[in-house]
Amino acid sequence: MNTIMNEIVNMSISQVIMFFVVLLMGGLLGSIFFGGLWWTVHKGVISKHPVWWFLGSLILRMGIVLPGIYWVANADLLRLFICLLGFIMARFMVIRLTRLSSHASSHASSHSSSQAPSQSLSQESSEGSPPCI
Repeated sequence: MNTIMNEIVNMSISQVIMFFVVLLMGGLLGSIFFGGLWWTVHKGVISKHPVWWFLGSLILRMGIVLPGIYWVANADLLRLFICLLGFIMARFMVIRLTRLSSHASSHASSHSSSQAPSQSLSQESSEGSPPCI
């Protein structure tokens, strides 16, 4: 009886660990996909030929993510859903990190001008956009 209980406990712990690894792998794949998308948009906007950036990035990102999800899921529906949950969680993390970095860079550039910070804030609010605080 003790050996059966030990097997059940060990199996459930190994499954929890496996599901955690699958969630992390989904997050890694999502970070690659959405981080690559963010990078592509920044490069494509300033490029002379943005179509090549966007097309090449799409092919590369899909070429990494689709086989990665297929490999991580390993024909198990629960693993697929957990991997996609990590993928979607990575989307929100990349959005948050890119907004923080763009907010910090715009905030730093507004303070690097010759105006005092209070003048910069009053000028920004007079232009109709809320000040970055």
